[in-house]
Amino acid sequence: MWYNIFMGYKNTDTERWCNICKKYSSADNFHKDNSRKDGYTSYCKPCKLEQNQKWRDKNKEKLKKSQRQTRRKRVYGVNDEHYQHMLTKQNNSCAICKKLIGWEAAVDHCHKTNIVRGLLCSSCNTGIGMLKDDINILKNAIIYLEKIH
Repeated sequence: MWYNIFMGYKNTDTERWCNICKKYSSADNFHKDNSRKDGYTSYCKPCKLEQNQKWRDKNKEKLKKSQRQTRRKRVYGVNDEHYQHMLTKQNNSCAICKKLIGWEAAVDHCHKTNIVRGLLCSSCNTGIGMLKDDINILKNAIIYLEKIH
């Protein structure tokens, strides 16, 4: 704020100065920020949106990992510590095909009871999901494959 006043820029009730694009814009074009004296962010919404998009483009893996961690906790109640324990217990491998897995593994659960069964690679998780977690269908699939080979 002192910088803006020093440089001759002054915020009003209706207009604000954006420290990123260096332009005046309507106060409606700024997010509220109760931690600041004037109650608004020092950058306009379009500039912040652009900054966020650049960060997301630069940090795709970090963002993907964070989103998975949040979903695991919210949907299955599996925090990072529990997830790491499960991963170690499974020797960092899929519970079905034994392919190496990491943070990207799917949390397999019973759709009826919602009880977590283990960690799977995406292929195995998709496979048993498409077969509706039905043991009879899975047995029939095994019989079918054995006949062909």
